[in-house]
Amino acid sequence: MKGRPRMTMFRATDEASQRASASHQAGAKGIARSPDVLAVCASFLFALGGCSATSRDPHGLHEYASPDGLYSLYKPAGWIVQQEGDRNSLYVVAASPAGTSLVEFFYAPNAQSTTDSVRLIAMFSQTVRSRCRDLELSELYASPDRAKSVASVSYTRNGVAVSGKYYFSAEPQYVSIIGYCAPTAELAQQRDMLLNILTNLRFPSGPVNAGNAAAVPSLRPIDTPLVQRRAQDGSATIAIPADWSFHSTGGRTIAAAHDGSAGFVFTSVEVLPSNYGVAMPAGVFVSPYCAPSDFIRQVFSRYGNRDVQVVESQPDNDTIRAFPAYVGRQCQAEDMVVRYVSPQGARCVGAFKMINATPSIMGQWFSIISGFWAPEAEFPRYVPLLEKIGSSYGISDQYARNYIQQGLANLRRLQQQTMQKMQELNQARYDNQAAWEARQARKDFMDSKWDDYRRGQSFWVSEMEGGKVYATDPWGTRDTETGEYYEGGYYKYTHFDGENPRHPSETMREISSYEVNNYKN
Repeated sequence: MKGRPRMTMFRATDEASQRASASHQAGAKGIARSPDVLAVCASFLFALGGCSATSRDPHGLHEYASPDGLYSLYKPAGWIVQQEGDRNSLYVVAASPAGTSLVEFFYAPNAQSTTDSVRLIAMFSQTVRSRCRDLELSELYASPDRAKSVASVSYTRNGVAVSGKYYFSAEPQYVSIIGYCAPTAELAQQRDMLLNILTNLRFPSGPVNAGNAAAVPSLRPIDTPLVQRRAQDGSATIAIPADWSFHSTGGRTIAAAHDGSAGFVFTSVEVLPSNYGVAMPAGVFVSPYCAPSDFIRQVFSRYGNRDVQVVESQPDNDTIRAFPAYVGRQCQAEDMVVRYVSPQGARCVGAFKMINATPSIMGQWFSIISGFWAPEAEFPRYVPLLEKIGSSYGISDQYARNYIQQGLANLRRLQQQTMQKMQELNQARYDNQAAWEARQARKDFMDSKWDDYRRGQSFWVSEMEGGKVYATDPWGTRDTETGEYYEGGYYKYTHFDGENPRHPSETMREISSYEVNNYKN
């Protein structure tokens, strides 16, 4: 029937595993390593750079129950649902009438008991490429034990270029693949709807594999209704679970579960190279400039987290190139996977982007951080929920235009305060230097008086003769300019009382040798 979706998955049989063994080696080469969680962190990091609000219409989905009562899901009206298999091995696809938008779910026993999800990627690639030779896989990530992995896909379906994301899991008892795709040009608008379909798949009659019920819950995504929250100043909006805390002002937003185990953050911090003796306002850090992977440890520790480890980091070259055009500064930008223990004791792992603007001439700089986190043991189940939360986040146009400028204005204010303190410090140093020099001058003057007394000499200034200096000693008085010498008891040091030898009517003023030296200089 025209438009009816074709089955694109496969059954995990031993024969399929053998056919895929050759492509497995090639398919695994481009896969990066990630922590002990479903390595979907990288898919968040690209969205963090430009979070924007996305329209969501959950009321447009209608419940669909399978004829055998095995499962139920929510889908848009007119979408087609197909299935193959039974309770032990099941494949379900929900697709648009044109067959270009779809959500797929595949589950089967792990016949080989090999916990290698990379093998599933190779088999998936081989199966789809047999019909769509232009299939391309990108953004491939795997956990260190290779049990969990993720990949973005793009290919041509029914003559339309489509893109999407698939998650692969290989447990000892079962293997599973879930994913979605849509026309590339419409993926951003449809992503929320596709995730809603993906996360609302239900098995009312019990787990798919009744013999392994304990293993199935880890496969099911966290499904929590979201409520729209808006900052009081109107700067940002976001959809989050109703019981999450929410703090937002000036575009800076943090939303988290009450135990701190999961959440979303988009904020910035100002950094000074020194406090210069000034009490720092809240949100201002004191640190020399450092790379994002180093500074993020300070930020996390500042707010009570412990055992902070950056387990994976890579530069964001696109942001590094674009940043100077908006801010006028260079920057360092990194996408990171961070593992830590929250203040409430929850072991968490998250995907974060940090942008550090290089310091100004005074040494001030700032950092922008955004990201998601969830419990380490259940991170795979939180992935769809965190994607929906992240895609719902938006900053108003006004704040989006002025956000960086406001941050720079605050930095300039702090810089002015710093310069004022430095000027006050320099003035204090100048005053101390001047006081010391004055004390030293007084000391030198007193020392010179004692030295004159011990040497038996004195010095006199004649105002009548234009400041000429006469010097006395135990034998007489000498004119220091002409060298003329006046001897006799009347002119000796012990008897001379300042009468000018050349002009007896003038009584000269006595000065010290210190003043004589300064006078001559």
